[in-house]
Amino acid sequence: MAEKKVLVSDQIEEENLPTVAESIIDEFRAREKRRGDQEKIWDEIDRQLAMKPELSHKKFANGDADPTKAWMPETELPLQAQTLEMLMSDNRRLKFPSNRDWFKARAALTEKYLERFKKAGSPITGERGNAERVVINQDNADKLAQAQL
Repeated sequence: MAEKKVLVSDQIEEENLPTVAESIIDEFRAREKRRGDQEKIWDEIDRQLAMKPELSHKKFANGDADPTKAWMPETELPLQAQTLEMLMSDNRRLKFPSNRDWFKARAALTEKYLERFKKAGSPITGERGNAERVVINQDNADKLAQAQL
């Protein structure tokens, strides 16, 4: 009588099992290698969330504590803070138009201030350092306020 071949899962013959196993192991190793960088990032985030300090900068290469670096801080700015800063920066950048000024300095120029300025003389020097008579008006005051800000 002819011997009947044993089929595993009705598709893989038993003699091909070692080849299938090798291909599964190869695929597992390839995926493990591809996600290695991601796992490092995840481990770093887990460490930061657990609030465990990163102390490698305070140790020798063999892992012993370096007494000369005991003064160094164990606090750090976590990646979440950098992410928040970047998102807030993008938010502000997108909120205001880039094709025109969205901020305008406006000095509160009052009659009392104008009188005080006239009595003090001209505290503003010219381009060559000479004291020139300067007339102050709203436009000049706005430019001075904007320059100061």
